[in-house]
Amino acid sequence: MRLGFFDMDPKLHPFGNLGPLNVCTEEHQELALDVAKQGIVLLDNKGALSLSKNTTKNFIVIGPNGNAIVAMISIYAGIPSEYTTPLQGLQKYILFVTYTVGCPFMNCTDELLVGLATKAATTTDVVVLVMGLDQSIEQEDLDWENLILLGYQEKCVKDMANATNGTMILVIMSISPIDISFAKNERKVRGILWVGYPGQAGGDAIAQVICGDHNPVPKKSSLNPIGFPSVYPSKQDPYPNGQAIDVSSVNCINLQLVLVIGVRNNRPMNGDHVVLIF
Repeated sequence: MRLGFFDMDPKLHPFGNLGPLNVCTEEHQELALDVAKQGIVLLDNKGALSLSKNTTKNFIVIGPNGNAIVAMISIYAGIPSEYTTPLQGLQKYILFVTYTVGCPFMNCTDELLVGLATKAATTTDVVVLVMGLDQSIEQEDLDWENLILLGYQEKCVKDMANATNGTMILVIMSISPIDISFAKNERKVRGILWVGYPGQAGGDAIAQVICGDHNPVPKKSSLNPIGFPSVYPSKQDPYPNGQAIDVSSVNCINLQLVLVIGVRNNRPMNGDHVVLIF
C-alpha cells in the first residue's frame, strides 16, 4: 500500500519510481547481515567460542545445512542477489575449510556418507556441524512426527564426538523446536548455536560469531515448545525458559531509573492496564 499500488498511477507517489538499482543495495545487504547476527542465539559455550582466527589452522563443515542456500531464506522471501552459506562464511576467515556432507538431506540414512564424514573429521582442528531442518520438513501443510533431529543427524554428531579430538561446534538451523539435549550432554560439543533461518547473509553471521567478530546478545530461541519438557523424547529441559548466553560477562552496576508514566482511562468503567517497559 505504501508503494501506491492502490492509488491510481504509482509513479505519482514517493515510492513510485523505485527500480532495479534500488534493490539489494549495499545498505540492504548490511541490513541482511545485521538481522542474521541479531537472530543468532548462543545456547552453550564450554570455552570454545570465540575461536582464534590466528591459531585455528583448519575447519571441516559437515551436515545437510552446511552449504545451504534456499534453506537459509525459508519460504516467505524473494530471490536474493547473492547468498553466503555457512561454508562460504567460514572460508572468509580460515584458510583451510573443507566440506563433507555427512547427511545430504534431513531424513538421511546413509551409513557410508556418515562414515566418510567421521573419518574426515579426525584430522581437523574444528568440526562445525550444521544440522536441523529445512522447508522439506517444516512449512505450512507439513507435519513431522517427533522433535528429534531427523535421519542420521544425531548419529552423525555422536559419531564425530567419538572420533575427533578437535573442537566441535553444533549449529542448529530450524524454526520448530528440536530436542538437542544429547548434544549439551556431550563433552566434545564445545559450543551450540541456534540460528533460525538466517537469510541470505546467514553464513557470514554464523562465521562472525564462531570466529569472534560478533557476540550474540542473550535471547530466547524457539527450541523450547509449549509443554516442554514432556513433549521431548528426552524428557529433559536443557535450556530452561529458552535461556541463552553470550561470550562476554556483563553485570549491571549502579543502575538507577526514574520513570513517570501517566495512564488515563477514557471510559467510565474502572479497569487494569499493564504497561510494558523495554
